[in-house]
Amino acid sequence: MRVVPLLAYLVLSSMAFAAAPPRPTLLDLAKTKFAPRELTHAEEKVFMSTELGEPASALTGDDKQDDPANAANWPDARVVHAECLAWLCTDREASSRVTFRGIQIYGMRIDGKLDLEFAQAPFPFWTWKCAFTNEIVLRHAHFPALYLQFTHVKSIDADGAKIDGNIFLRDHFKAGGEVRLLGATIGGNLECNGAQLTNPKGMALNADGAKINGSVFLRNGFSSQGEVNLLGATIGGNLECNHGAQLINPNPNGRALNADGVKINSYVFLRDGFKAQGEVNLLGAIIGRNLECDGAQLSNPDGKALNADGAKINGSAFLRNGFSSQGEVNFLGATIGLNLDCEAAQLSNPKGMALNADGAKINGGLYLRRGFKAIGEVDLIRAAIGGDLDCDGAELFNPDGYGLNADRSTIDGGVYLRSHFKADGGVGFFATQIKSQLNCYNALPAEHTWFELRSAKIGTFRDEEKSWPGEGKLFLDGFTYDRISEDSPLTAQSRIEWLHRQPHHKFLPQPYEQLASVLRNMGHEREARRVMIQKNQDHANFTKRFSQEWWWYNVFGWLIGYGYAPSRAFFISLGMILLGWGLFRLGFIKNLILPADENGYEKDESGKFVRKDGERTISDDYPKFNALIFSLESFTPLLKLDQSSNWAPNAKCGAALHFWRVHLTTGSLLRVYLWFHIMAGWVLTSLWVGALTGLVKT
Repeated sequence: MRVVPLLAYLVLSSMAFAAAPPRPTLLDLAKTKFAPRELTHAEEKVFMSTELGEPASALTGDDKQDDPANAANWPDARVVHAECLAWLCTDREASSRVTFRGIQIYGMRIDGKLDLEFAQAPFPFWTWKCAFTNEIVLRHAHFPALYLQFTHVKSIDADGAKIDGNIFLRDHFKAGGEVRLLGATIGGNLECNGAQLTNPKGMALNADGAKINGSVFLRNGFSSQGEVNLLGATIGGNLECNHGAQLINPNPNGRALNADGVKINSYVFLRDGFKAQGEVNLLGAIIGRNLECDGAQLSNPDGKALNADGAKINGSAFLRNGFSSQGEVNFLGATIGLNLDCEAAQLSNPKGMALNADGAKINGGLYLRRGFKAIGEVDLIRAAIGGDLDCDGAELFNPDGYGLNADRSTIDGGVYLRSHFKADGGVGFFATQIKSQLNCYNALPAEHTWFELRSAKIGTFRDEEKSWPGEGKLFLDGFTYDRISEDSPLTAQSRIEWLHRQPHHKFLPQPYEQLASVLRNMGHEREARRVMIQKNQDHANFTKRFSQEWWWYNVFGWLIGYGYAPSRAFFISLGMILLGWGLFRLGFIKNLILPADENGYEKDESGKFVRKDGERTISDDYPKFNALIFSLESFTPLLKLDQSSNWAPNAKCGAALHFWRVHLTTGSLLRVYLWFHIMAGWVLTSLWVGALTGLVKT
């Protein structure tokens, strides 16, 4: 009896299975969803191909016909309504039919607004040679990957979107409005190679605050009309804007690239044909490796062409090999782990600073050399440079101000202004510390060149005469240096000429004393003394006439070379003694010098003076007169040779002389000269003895 129920169950079950309808396809679901509207041929293909994991293609094979720029002329057979794609991505049953290959659409036009806000799709979305006629909304959507290649869109709003893999907006991708990725999270790369983004009145690409674990590629002909905004973004790899990328912001003072506060773990490449119209802003950026701008062309004439104010670059910054800028290149307060290399760069900002590295910290060298040209000031005020400042062959033009201003900077290496370095404007090193050398060999001063070295401190100074600026254009007060290079001018004559290139409105002793000290330490004692003598002679020009200083610097000090040439007073003294010898000998012959004692005359037995030709006869026992000894004794203080005590000029003797109302005799003139002879002896002897012993020296 149990067999009958079992047979009945089997019969009924088989009847039920035979009556079950077949599972509807994705296309069937779509037809039901969008009825009574009939699906287009393209839509049917999308649903069928997607369910099979295959691309849905409407391409004709004709490049011109398949160009998305001509999408407006495509037939309805190539049109997909945006609502179909939105349903496919958001409907649970529909999206469950999508394979791991995702949605792949080739050569179709998507009409209407594609709204995928908060969509959570477990599959990638991929278009190729497609055109979207309206906005794509991906706010807070979640996709494994998003590929819009060779696709034209009106705009994209993907604020807060999360893309696990890459976003490809590349291979002739075009956007006619803003591409927004504000606060988006991208697990892979953001690739916009060859893309064209156009939003001239706003932002072409806005990734403000985005987190991109991979790299950002804006390469291979990428172009933007409007700002590219990466403000506060985090990029795990590189930011690459090379190989012909062009970022243009037509708005006055607008930003072509805004990476304010961006954090980039690896390299920034703005090179190899990169062009920007508008500011490239890296203010406060953190760059893990190098900033490379070789060959870039930046233009923002009324503002900053490159703004890396406060940036931290762990590697080097390269602005070389054809790099050019119209507007300020700003590294104010930046920190660079290695070098700032601007070799062969051309910077122009005639009304301001061509390069501003005020307060920058550069751990390596700063290279402005081999074809480097700047129109406008190169500002290195308070910069700290761990290596060399190399300006060999540089040309700086700023005739109304500083060509190079490194005031108060610290340079651990050397400063090289060689190989026809030319600055038409000021070269400033006020209070700068250069631990190695300042080398100006073969520099070419221009008409407006002036050199500021006040309070600077360096190791070795090397120059040549043709490198000196014009008269009144050299400032040396407080300039200290350890030595002068042996192949630089070392003679006192040449170095005094160098000192005389300083302004003449005020006397400054320090440059003379510093030069003399260095020459003395180098073994050039004679040249050092000459410099110090010249110092005092130049000081004489600034003394008040007939003041105490004036008498010293113009008369007494000069007689002994201000303590550095005591032989001058000695030879003058010798000349005075010889002059006195001649004058006193002539005076004796002319009977102008007579015995100082009456007992020096011969007397007869009656006690009267014996006369010959009317003149008293000198006794043979009286000490004989010697003109040379008389001159020597009279001139030399405290010297007693029994001539001046026995002989003296007689003021009553000699021919009469009349000067206006004054009546003199040659004897009285000789006596006046004797007084002068004695006083000169005291003065000159005291001076040269004091100088010889070192008691008198200035």
